[in-house]
Order: sequence, then C-alpha cells, then structure tokens
Amino acid sequence: RYDLKNAIMRMGPAGFAFETFIAEVLREYGYKASLRRKIQGRCALHEIDIVLEKGGERIMVECKYHNAGGIYTGLKEAMYTYARFLDLNEGHEDGLCERFDGALLATNTRCSDEARRYASCRGLRVLAWRYPRNAGIERLVEKKGLYPVTVIHGLGNEELTGLSKANMMLLRDLARRDVEAICRSSGIPVDKARAL
Repeated sequence: RYDLKNAIMRMGPAGFAFETFIAEVLREYGYKASLRRKIQGRCALHEIDIVLEKGGERIMVECKYHNAGGIYTGLKEAMYTYARFLDLNEGHEDGLCERFDGALLATNTRCSDEARRYASCRGLRVLAWRYPRNAGIERLVEKKGLYPVTVIHGLGNEELTGLSKANMMLLRDLARRDVEAICRSSGIPVDKARAL
C-alpha cells in the first residue's frame, strides 16, 4: 500500500500497461472489459482504451496515464473524453457503431477541480487518485488486494510489456501460475520468471 502510487507510475513510460491494469481492476468489480477497440464515430475513428459492459450498460473508458508525480489530469482531458463519447453516440445514430451509455475518464493522478466540475456537469464518470472520495483508484486496489506487478522493484520494460500482453498485471496473476506458464504466455526468460 505504501508504494502503490509509485508502483503505478513505474508502469510507464507509455500508458499501455496502465490500460491493461485498469481493465483487470474493473473486471474484479464485475465488469466485462475489452481493451483497445477501434470504433467508428460520426466524425472520426476512435481507439477506445477500454469498453466496459455490466448489467446491459456500455461505458467507454479513456485512460490518462502519467509517470511522474505532481501532474494533474485537467479540464482538457475531461472535455476530450466527453467529445469522443458524443461523437460515438452520434455514430450510433448513423448506424456506425453500438451505443454507449456513459464515459469514464480513468487516471493514476489527481483530477483538477475544473475537470471534476466539468465531469459532474456533463455526467462524465471519473476514476482518479483519491477520487471519488473513498472510491478512488487506490481504494479499489486496496479493497480487493489488486496490487500491480510493478510493486516488485527491478521489473524491466521488457518484462512489463510481456506481462501486460499476457494480461498478467496483478501480483496474484503471477502467484497463480507456475514458472513455465509465466514464460510461455509472457516471453519472460525462465530465470527472471522464477525470480518474479
């Protein structure tokens, strides 16, 4: 728990592993999650980070990952996410894609007050560090013990990429598999897999 924020920041430099991690966390809360889907809106083709489904509801998720402290996710990211949501639903009206019932902006940092106000006004959901109150990303992780593999210090970019592609972003994913299974699905060498 002490190193959780830094562990999530070690998923970088790109957001690919963070998207996989968020999908895994949300699956544990009952969502069906599919990653990196290209969906045509009215005006643009969008690569949606995560599409969530639960109880007949479909939610598009935009992940904003930062690999350094002190950075806020701001109004621009909230507006961008909502604009994509609108374009997709207009695409649905044109028969180009399925309808989305909501949008979620997920980030590993805090959201600015401006971004939170805009999101609240537009009905845009936000999952951030310590937001919503008592249900932020850190609480979702802690409540079910969904700690990322990056709490292990010394995990290199190649190993992280291999684990992410194999959808093994949680510590328990490693604990539940034997060394050969980790090697087979992630491409990590036997000695490194054994150490992990």
